[in-house]
Amino acid sequence: MRYNNNLKQVILPILFALVLSGGFFLGQLWVPSGEGKSSSRMFIYPQSNKIESLLNLIEEQYVDSVEKEELVEGIIPEILKNLDPHTVYIPAEDLDAANEELEGNFGGIGVQFSMQNDTVLVISVVSGGPSEKLGIIPGDRIITVNDSVIAGVEMGTDKVVGMLRGEMGTKVDVGSCVVAGPI
Repeated sequence: MRYNNNLKQVILPILFALVLSGGFFLGQLWVPSGEGKSSSRMFIYPQSNKIESLLNLIEEQYVDSVEKEELVEGIIPEILKNLDPHTVYIPAEDLDAANEELEGNFGGIGVQFSMQNDTVLVISVVSGGPSEKLGIIPGDRIITVNDSVIAGVEMGTDKVVGMLRGEMGTKVDVGSCVVAGPI
């Protein structure tokens, strides 16, 4: 009886160690190389940078390929929406234009306008600006800029601004149509 009991005390731990080692070995063979590395990062821990961890997880685990930079550019404005209404994100490609407006280092014809029915409608004129000196008044419609017809042409506000704005002293030929009466 004692011989049988000693046999169990020796064989059972050895058998347990063999089964455990065999399971570990089979697990390594089961997972193709490279896949096991990223699966260890399936959790986002509270003490980590959650956004960075999430982006890494998406980059490693998501079915389709994604551009991390595009995701970041989309995340930032969404985060800032939760702050006061005066906090905005300016993407790198728009930063120069935004700084130019803040510094006042730009020139133009001196009007504020809006696009109405594919036509530039002058809303206000800058006092002392080139447009005021030429007699352009609120309600006028700008038809041409530098011999290019812009009225009735599908053109975005940014393109019109680009045509009307330039370095100080730049000559811009503007053709306008006077509308009878104030707007």
